[in-house]
Amino acid sequence: EHVLKDILSINQTAEPRPSLLTWMLRGLVLVIAYFLSAKLGLTFSTVATNVTLLWPPTGLALAALLVFGVRLWPAVFLAALAANLTTGIPLGAAFGIAVGNCLEAVAGYYLLRAVGFQVDLQRVRDVVALVVLAAGVSTMFSATVGALTLVSFTIIPWDRFGYVWITWWMGDAMGNLVFAPLLLAWKGASKLRCDMRHIA
Repeated sequence: EHVLKDILSINQTAEPRPSLLTWMLRGLVLVIAYFLSAKLGLTFSTVATNVTLLWPPTGLALAALLVFGVRLWPAVFLAALAANLTTGIPLGAAFGIAVGNCLEAVAGYYLLRAVGFQVDLQRVRDVVALVVLAAGVSTMFSATVGALTLVSFTIIPWDRFGYVWITWWMGDAMGNLVFAPLLLAWKGASKLRCDMRHIA
């Protein structure tokens, strides 16, 4: 019951709403960073055009939503759509994959917020939550939607679904495990430097 109340109250107790200009600037930066990291990730593609064993944008998107708020989700969707379109797949397939990428980031945000996750990663429970809920669970959204999309558009055959799914899931999980902690630690270090300046 307490967990349910926490989930329902997330939007009421979450980060303060930024100004429209701030939101747009943060969104623009996220779109650019996501797109560039996606192009990097696609260079590791091993199974199909859009499937890789290391997907940095997953960690980037999760860290951005945790630090700046879930309202940045449209930037994740637009960047994922743009990145997937550059691979030459049909618009419908790129749209479907982008939906999965966006659902993954939003699910990771809410799952972590529901258990009281703190972005400084100073507690063992926060590290465990990041590994289990973000890397393990939320990445299933993107893997499932993405693999189904590739099959539906005959980009891969049905008999490759399982292999593509597990590869997709592992790539996104690695993205959360490697890049999200690095970005959150960098954010924490930046905040510490600012605090030290104020003290000085």
